[in-house]
Amino acid sequence: MKHLILSIALCLCMLAGCVPAEPTPNPPDAPALQVYREQYASRRGFLSLSAAQQQNYDALFTAVTEQTDSDTFITIDQSGRQTLGLRVTLPAPLTQAEEIATLFAAFLGDNPAFFYIDNTYTYEGYRVGDAYRYNALCLSFTMNAAERKTAQAQIDAALATLTAGAAALPQGERAVLLHDRLIAHATYDEQAAESDTPDKTHPFAFTVYGALVQQKAVCEGYARAYMLLCQLADIPCATVGGTETATNGPHMWNIVTIDGADYHTDVTWDDRWDTALHVYCHLTAEEIGRTHTFDKDAWGQTADATAENWYIKNDRYQPRYDRTAIAKAIAARVAVGDAVIEWRFSPEHLSSIALFVKNRTWFSEAVEEHLPDGVKMWEYDSLFFKENGVMVLKKK
Repeated sequence: MKHLILSIALCLCMLAGCVPAEPTPNPPDAPALQVYREQYASRRGFLSLSAAQQQNYDALFTAVTEQTDSDTFITIDQSGRQTLGLRVTLPAPLTQAEEIATLFAAFLGDNPAFFYIDNTYTYEGYRVGDAYRYNALCLSFTMNAAERKTAQAQIDAALATLTAGAAALPQGERAVLLHDRLIAHATYDEQAAESDTPDKTHPFAFTVYGALVQQKAVCEGYARAYMLLCQLADIPCATVGGTETATNGPHMWNIVTIDGADYHTDVTWDDRWDTALHVYCHLTAEEIGRTHTFDKDAWGQTADATAENWYIKNDRYQPRYDRTAIAKAIAARVAVGDAVIEWRFSPEHLSSIALFVKNRTWFSEAVEEHLPDGVKMWEYDSLFFKENGVMVLKKK
């Protein structure tokens, strides 16, 4: 399965490509722009910024929130070409282009609800001697106001369905429920993944709109949708950028905080066999790092908690290779009617376990020794995840 994310594209404009702006003598009052800060004050992107960047984040959040019902246009190049978007004056002008990039990445990464903000942007500034001051950020929109209103209503309806009843559960169970429901709701968009220009042919595959309304997305859409679901369910969650180690292709997943501890979850990679698996549900950094490579500044590279790992918490972990114990465990799940059985072992034992399971006659006879009279082991397909030590059996 091919996974992919859309990289943030930077359109540089140092007094060119955007309408140049003069210094703002009286920038917007910072405290006045903090009216919404409680909504994002604990989000990882915001917390990673300097004090000046946080003031600018306040301005971005306020402008986008308060002008979402109207259409404005921004100039995006020297030809005067315009597009739907929003020009936001930065109350604390920045001196480095890298600071603009960090600000934009933090803002977009923290706020999956702003699904209509494009991954490209421009900025404006002025020159003082040999130094630059960047004092405006131009955001491009993929939908007009009427389209945004309709899309938001559709997203809200999907969110209400997917989060129903979740608040009554403990935080860890809540996170798993949302993981499972999102997988049941969305499918991986293979066409978008295989497109040479997915940002043009399948732009919403990277957004919550794609995952929740169109019900098709690539990894970025899954990750953003899961983040939004968790935010609504009072579960701290962020997206994590990196690559698939095997292919070196770009990838995105999530880090969730449960009872104060961080865990990695890759909803995209758990969407297998048209069912919700839990191979990548609540892993440590070391465990996710066996198949995923972190971007340099990605979140969660020290995550080491194991209490909420799905297999450990649900007593589906067996460290040793013991055929009798394996047969008993599988029989117990068959007896209660499971049609998909997941079990985790120490990775070094998985090859031996695979040989046992793939000998269908031998394995089925071993399981049936522990089943009630007349109950048979069903015919099955099997999957093995060698890096994680996970075996999955699915009833045919």
